[in-house]
Amino acid sequence: MMMAAKADGVLTAVEGVTDTLAALAMFTVMIVVSIDVFCRYALNSPLPWSLDLLVLYILPALFFFGLPGSYAKGAHVAVDIICNYIGARPRLVLVVLGRMAAIAVFFALFYYGMLRFLDAVETGEVLPSPVVNWPIWPSAVLVPLGCGLALVRSVERFVVEALTLSAPKDEVEQLLALEPKQEGLAE
Repeated sequence: MMMAAKADGVLTAVEGVTDTLAALAMFTVMIVVSIDVFCRYALNSPLPWSLDLLVLYILPALFFFGLPGSYAKGAHVAVDIICNYIGARPRLVLVVLGRMAAIAVFFALFYYGMLRFLDAVETGEVLPSPVVNWPIWPSAVLVPLGCGLALVRSVERFVVEALTLSAPKDEVEQLLALEPKQEGLAE
């Protein structure tokens, strides 16, 4: 269990960094959009590069840097109607099955995202624009980065939860009590 705690600590630190990067991306979106709106309506001269920058780099960074931390905190869509009416061990079985599905999805996104990134680097792919030819690889690397970190977290949680399945009932209940709680959900 000490190894699991150490892995959790390292992952939590990395997720803190990616959450900070996602917040910086959100801040950048607000600044660039505000400047573009001012230039467009006050100076009648919009920024020709702002939409490309936002769509190609900043918004994907916001999503994929935010993905690992939000997954770790349980801030994702979850259907837990059945979980309210079953015991701790069957609920943990459902959690483990859900982790297996998450591992499959994150692995597929990581794998195909990595192939896309490597292809963009190898071919030197760019998005032509009147202002600058935007390289695609910085945007493409965000997919395997974010999904790879979410994959590592889901594998870490899967191992801990799967090993807890054979533990005594009080340990199962303790693990389920530690799961992230979402605020604002209707009971």
